[in-house]
Amino acid sequence: MTKRYEWRDGRSQAVEASVVAARLDVLRKKHDRKVVEAKDFVKDAASDRSPLHPLFDWDDARCAQQHRESEARSYIRNIVVVEITNSKAKQALPAYVHIKTADRQGYAPLDEVLAEPDMAASIMQQLWRDLQALHSRYVTYAAEFGEVREIVEQLQSVLQRKAA
Repeated sequence: MTKRYEWRDGRSQAVEASVVAARLDVLRKKHDRKVVEAKDFVKDAASDRSPLHPLFDWDDARCAQQHRESEARSYIRNIVVVEITNSKAKQALPAYVHIKTADRQGYAPLDEVLAEPDMAASIMQQLWRDLQALHSRYVTYAAEFGEVREIVEQLQSVLQRKAA
């Protein structure tokens, strides 16, 4: 059996997937580890001579802004609303959820999203894409994760019925 490396979903990058995979093996051996840490990947890529170098934006000001925006997304995603019932049972729900509209994307309060049919449909579409990605990721491990695969397929079936 031969192996070929490709980028997930046919995405193209500045460097071929096979080149990156080979470099990952080099880094694992260089650091005498079974895993490659992201910091080692970035450190290697910082060299102009590294085949990984073209994968990154090396403009520090632009990267700092992008990093702050990434942190902001994380903060927004991690705010929850805790609903306490009479039995004092807690249920934590996301306060804000990511929404894509025709002209922009960003975060909106969950209760407003659920009240607006178009935005609620956007959440259902994202859930469907997430389930498909989860299924694709683990379908090759069917023997080991068969029960998980069945659960994902049941969820997909429920979503298809709701969409119809």
